[in-house]
Amino acid sequence: MAGARRFLKTFLAVAAGLVAAVACTLFVVDPYDRGHGPVARPGTVERGPRTANVSRGRNPAFNAAIIGNSHVQLLNPDRLNTLTGFRFVQLTVPGTTPREQLAMLEWFALHHRQTLKDQAFKAVILGLDNYWCTAKAALPVDKPFPFWLYDTSDRAYFPELFRLKSLQSVPRRIAFLLGRAKAQRADGFWDYEALRTRNETYFRKEVVAMRRPGVWNESGQFPAAQALADALGKLPPHVRVSLVIPPIFIDALPDPGSSQAKAERACVAAFARIANSRPNTSLVDARQDSPLLRDSLNFWDSSHYTRNVAEIIEADIARGFEKN
Repeated sequence: MAGARRFLKTFLAVAAGLVAAVACTLFVVDPYDRGHGPVARPGTVERGPRTANVSRGRNPAFNAAIIGNSHVQLLNPDRLNTLTGFRFVQLTVPGTTPREQLAMLEWFALHHRQTLKDQAFKAVILGLDNYWCTAKAALPVDKPFPFWLYDTSDRAYFPELFRLKSLQSVPRRIAFLLGRAKAQRADGFWDYEALRTRNETYFRKEVVAMRRPGVWNESGQFPAAQALADALGKLPPHVRVSLVIPPIFIDALPDPGSSQAKAERACVAAFARIANSRPNTSLVDARQDSPLLRDSLNFWDSSHYTRNVAEIIEADIARGFEKN
């Protein structure tokens, strides 16, 4: 019996020691470059933007951000830098919805406060696609997202850090800190166009899917618009904001005059009101009927456009910044 007690005490002591060692390692190594590690070296080796953007969003090399999902992923920081004079970082995350994107905006704003002159927040581009037109007040999330990584409270962050994925990131982070691993592109731009081929069958199926009844929110209520207005209200008024309604191939839009078309325009109008009510804020509505939207070769599918369209949107964004 005494031997069993000694074994149990030894086992518990060893287990506690291992837990403490792992916790200490995670704190010191700071696998996601969240800012608590003792070794300060900006950059990340994380490939997935859900985790990599924690590092990018606090990088002092940038004073402007592009936030959204794949519908604004082709907006190029380099081209925007040239057009605007700002230093943009891509914080887009494919498959995300308003809740995740608002968390990204809060994270970037937190780490680029106006009191830090070298990191001062100058501008933000927000891609407002159909997810922003939801009628659901809870702003549901479609895919898993590590909100704990972007939580401003350490109490929410540190308990969640203790997980297998974090441990798997430790060797890569150590290799980076030692100069043995190359960081991912600092501004986060990933040109998915280089890897895509156009599939006409898939393209047409997506167009049909966009026209199904119920795709467009006809309730007249847009809670994500109010959430965005609240978030923008917390930013200094001189921060330039561009609200971008990304384009959709014309055949995927509702028929003109239909209830769904009116619903689509009502959603755009909700964000136009935000742009009109806040200083230094512009709306780029790239969804209005035009030759651009009528050429299917400008789209990879019903809602993902090509580089030439992205360049036109970038120019419109820059003009909007100049007017404000």
